Amino acid sequence: MLPWDTLLASALLALPTWTSLESALPAVPPPVFRAALPADADAGSRPVFYRDAAGLCARCGQVWLTLESKGADYLTVLVEDGSLGPAAPAVVWPDGSVQEGDVRAILERVETEFPFPGAGPCPLFRRISECVDN
Repeated sequence: MLPWDTLLASALLALPTWTSLESALPAVPPPVFRAALPADADAGSRPVFYRDAAGLCARCGQVWLTLESKGADYLTVLVEDGSLGPAAPAVVWPDGSVQEGDVRAILERVETEFPFPGAGPCPLFRRISECVDN
């Protein structure tokens, strides 16, 4: 065997197996549901985010990307186009309050519930009045 054959063979033997890769994956499926939250699903202390299934609603996308960028622990319910109407996006908070349609208010609540680590809120989502008044 040539030296490069030996190197290639040892590199191939060092690769992880599919079984070892699968065992490294998280056991919990992503918390995404279709049409409605199942009766047996326990949201606990997580907010439930209702957004369009097609991913075409820009307002839903703003809230979704904000939740993802903050690493928030939340549940998603994908609803068919038009089911939410002007109420899209909607968030049901753990305290039972519901926010619908007002993206700015939802983002402000997301900022309070899931602050970035460090000193003070992230300047990306400051209130509009703060920007105008200062």
